[in-house]
Formats: sequence, structure tokens, C-alpha cells
Amino acid sequence: MTSITKTERPLYDEYTGKLDDLIAAGLVRTDQLPPLGKASVSYSHGSVQRRRCPMDEHYLRVVRNLDGTWSVQVGITAQIAAPRKAAQRAASAARERERQARWNKQERARKQVELDQAAALARRNLASVIKSETAYRRYLVGRLREMTTLVTDSAAEPATWHGYRLTEESRDAIVIATDALAEAVLQADVIFDQQVHDKIIASYRATIRAADPSFAMQLSALVQPNPAILQGEAS
Repeated sequence: MTSITKTERPLYDEYTGKLDDLIAAGLVRTDQLPPLGKASVSYSHGSVQRRRCPMDEHYLRVVRNLDGTWSVQVGITAQIAAPRKAAQRAASAARERERQARWNKQERARKQVELDQAAALARRNLASVIKSETAYRRYLVGRLREMTTLVTDSAAEPATWHGYRLTEESRDAIVIATDALAEAVLQADVIFDQQVHDKIIASYRATIRAADPSFAMQLSALVQPNPAILQGEAS
């Protein structure tokens, strides 16, 4: 029982199997086998081709495979080759479309991750937008006290300041000065620029909208600057 596998290529039919089976099927003769030391030999019109061999109905190639089997490539006519080449081009185009679709999907996913990360930061920023003069003053006081704590914390490791630290009297003096500064900040006059305020909020909204258009409908309720800012507030 012979075991020959036929594969239709765009320019030839390829038959693979045991050498005896290929010879018995009349696909190749013993005198057409590759010479000693060569793995393959090509023919055109029955003559050995040592350079580029045209692939038409007169083409023949005999190949010794590494697994011990042999392959015989038999050329086909242009009429038979034409639809095969067309099918190959169509298959190649389909593979390219699939590859491009996969790449587009991956690129969209990567871009969405970036947009989501930017939107998450924009949401946090939007939630922390200062909405009134009072909130602005309290924010400044908070930052002021953070700086004071940094230099007056008696629990700080000496290594933090390379062996230097303030005396307890100096820390107490700084705390008293900070209290006075904080009171000055709470009583300070504030200038509010509505245009800059709106521009910052619009930027956050645009970032969020880019990642999730449906979220834009919810934004109006998140930030409502206090109208009293325009007239000033009682602190």
C-alpha cells in the first residue's frame, strides 16, 4: 500500500512519500534523483537546471527531506496556476487583514488603558478642585502646616537631616510663627480668576470624556463653584 501525500501549490503539485512509492507511481525515475551530496535537483524540459528554474508545466524538482521521505514537485499549466495564485493572494490578503485587525485591537486596548489612567487621574483632580475662597485659604494653611511639621517633628530620625535638628525652643518658636502665618492666610484677600478656573475644569472634563463619553453627562454635578466667590465671602 502506497502512502503519497499530494499538496497543491500555486505553481506546482507536490507529492511526498517514500521514494519507492514515488517511483512506482511514475512521478520520478531513479536517474532523476539528486546526485550524491545534494539534497535536491531541478529540471526544465527534462534538463537539469543549475540556476533559476522556470516554474511552468515543464518544471520538475526532486527533494530529499530530512525525515527520510522524498518530495517531487511537478509543474502545472498557467491555466491551472492562475486560480491557485489568485486564491493564494486572497488568502494572503485575508491573513494581512486579520493581522491588521489584531494589531488595531491591541492598539485600541493599549490606548484605552492610557485613556483610563488619564481619566482616573482627571477624576481625582476634578474631585479636589478648590470651590471657594474659604477652601482655598484652608488648602494654603494645610500646606503651611505640612512644611512646619517637616522641620519641627521631634520624632524625626537624626539621619533624616544628616545629624542636624532644631532645638525644642526653636521648634516652639516656629510653631508660634506658623500659627500667626496661618491666621494671616485665613484673613487674606483672594483674587479669583473665573476664566482660569473654568479652563482647568474643562481640561479635566475633556480627559474624562475621551475615555468614557457617557461619563460626561455626570460631570456637571461634580464641580459647582460657589457663586459667592464672585462677590467675596465672609471668612
